[in-house]
Amino acid sequence: MAAATSPVLPSAPLASGTPQVVRRSAEPSALAVFEAEERLRRLRERRWMWSFGAVCIVAFIPIDWLTTGALVPQLVLVRVLGAAVLIGVHVSSPRVDAAVLHALLVAGGCAISATFAVVSLLTGGIASPYASILYAIPLAYGLLVPAEPRVALGVGIGNALAGAMVHVSAGTFASLVTWTGISACLAGFVFVFARHERASLQRQFGRAVEHGRLTNLLDESEKRRKASERFAMLGQISASVAHEIKNPLAVLKANVGFLWEAAAGRPDDPAASEQREAAADSVEALQRIEAIVGDLRSVAREGLASVRPVQVEAFLEPALRIARLRAGDRVRFEVDIPPDLPDVAADEGRMVQVMVNLLVNAVEALDEAHRRGRVRLEASTADGTVLLSVEDDGPGIPAPVLEGIFTAGLTTKPLGKGTGLGLILCREYLTQMGGTIRAVNVEGSGARFQVVLARA
Repeated sequence: MAAATSPVLPSAPLASGTPQVVRRSAEPSALAVFEAEERLRRLRERRWMWSFGAVCIVAFIPIDWLTTGALVPQLVLVRVLGAAVLIGVHVSSPRVDAAVLHALLVAGGCAISATFAVVSLLTGGIASPYASILYAIPLAYGLLVPAEPRVALGVGIGNALAGAMVHVSAGTFASLVTWTGISACLAGFVFVFARHERASLQRQFGRAVEHGRLTNLLDESEKRRKASERFAMLGQISASVAHEIKNPLAVLKANVGFLWEAAAGRPDDPAASEQREAAADSVEALQRIEAIVGDLRSVAREGLASVRPVQVEAFLEPALRIARLRAGDRVRFEVDIPPDLPDVAADEGRMVQVMVNLLVNAVEALDEAHRRGRVRLEASTADGTVLLSVEDDGPGIPAPVLEGIFTAGLTTKPLGKGTGLGLILCREYLTQMGGTIRAVNVEGSGARFQVVLARA
């Protein structure tokens, strides 16, 4: 996938048999951007080669002296200028963007070719030993700067022109034609080699990104599996506890009823009146315990969501009872549920789990902030849906966490107190029921979770 090419994607899912309209995105893909940045990083890491090339060019000055028998000022000047260009590329490469860096790389390659071309002219033309170096410059550049076809082509053209200047000085047409053919083959070979290297690099990046994506999917799937196992175990324990409590609870209710009837048979006894009041309070408390046990059995329900028409109060009331038990008297609950809400298409047991999770999370947000506060539960209708909102006046959700709040493993709770999987399961349950969930921060302080369910 080239950096300049965007993936071709269908504009929208179409019905079977409908011609598919394909649009090309104007924005580069994330993989193309990553690949371009990685190539730029590699080029900057190889800045050492420019200093090495500058040293090599200047190091040939004593050899020029031996070749010509004298220290020629023009040769020294040409070599110093060529080395200065390479030093400039070395110094500038970490500070410029990709387009400027590519231009500098072409300029550096052309400077090397021009340097050896002028040195060849000053030391014998095509008979100079330096003239043969022009054949190697594009090949060496292709090895040092791989996966950059435009740079390879620019350096190849610059080297061909520099060599042509040397062969024109020889005065023979055959020499110029020969050099032109050879330099064209060299430039073409290095250009094709760079394209293949770039394609290979892109395939490597693609495989690495795909491997990372699959690894993340497997990790998330494993986390969900473990969370499901833990929730299933908690569900089994809750169901067992609820079953074990059921029989003693029935005995207690029967005994309290017997005591109430016994006290009712003594209407003139003041002590009996107090006993009747105590027995009535006990019956009320036992009824609350019975309702909580029923709520636990609802939370413990397993299996896939069974979507059917459900009254909103059927899952909000047990969820509120469980959340109030968790909160105690530290949190004030504000409930705004209109009496005429339509039924929703949902699974009652799953919705109890979802709302308990959201309400308890709001309570725990206040606990972690060490403040007393409120949790507000609202419901409303809009566009054929029912909206449920759970809002707290806690510290809110940090921006980095808010972006991935429904990502497995992401939690703001202290180590050992949260797995980051509760909201993932809420989203999964709601998706099974055709619903959605989103989180936002409330202006000022606090957070709000909004659940949208379809009307039945």
